[in-house]
Amino acid sequence: MAIRVCVAGVSGWTGSEITRAILASAEFELVGAVARRHAGRDVGEVLGLPATGVVVSGTLGDGVRR
Repeated sequence: MAIRVCVAGVSGWTGSEITRAILASAEFELVGAVARRHAGRDVGEVLGLPATGVVVSGTLGDGVRR
């Protein structure tokens, strides 16, 4: 069973690299992402990757409720 992760600051320098590693890993599952400027967009679109099905939230509270 994968560890479920929500990344705050997904579009930032560190957050984007962490998110890429999570997406590439079989041990983790990206279930939430937070970035005010990119709210409503797919994480893959924000990072220049294929769509992931995870939509970026504008606040941490919205990101972890999913």
